[in-house]
Amino acid sequence: MDILDKLIQEWSWRTEKGYPDLTNKDDLKILREVFGINLNELTVSPTYQSRGEFNPFYTVDPELDKEVRELLNAKGINFNSIIYKAVEKAEKEPILKTGRIPFELFQDENNSLDVFINIPKNKVKADYGQKTRKD
Repeated sequence: MDILDKLIQEWSWRTEKGYPDLTNKDDLKILREVFGINLNELTVSPTYQSRGEFNPFYTVDPELDKEVRELLNAKGINFNSIIYKAVEKAEKEPILKTGRIPFELFQDENNSLDVFINIPKNKVKADYGQKTRKD
């Protein structure tokens, strides 16, 4: 029996029906909580495409967004709005380093603030244009 068989067997024992159902929220919750596997995990990538459209922009946790806005204000950086673009690596020293995923801050999809942050993946909430994460 390989590791995948063991995982499915253990998952099956923990489900109400005795077998995992990928459409059952409780079964998926067991998979996520017990094994740390999230089948609805958000893809964060500078090359991400949504419905065939290139979309490297994301929304972040509101508390993190507030912290970033305060940092920008403290540094005297003018902005009207902020959107977060996933990048391969920060081209300048990030103003905030709480994780490994690099983002460049933009006013809109065409105008960079030339400011970078590194944040953890769990602070990224949705692709820009979606209201919430899929999970």
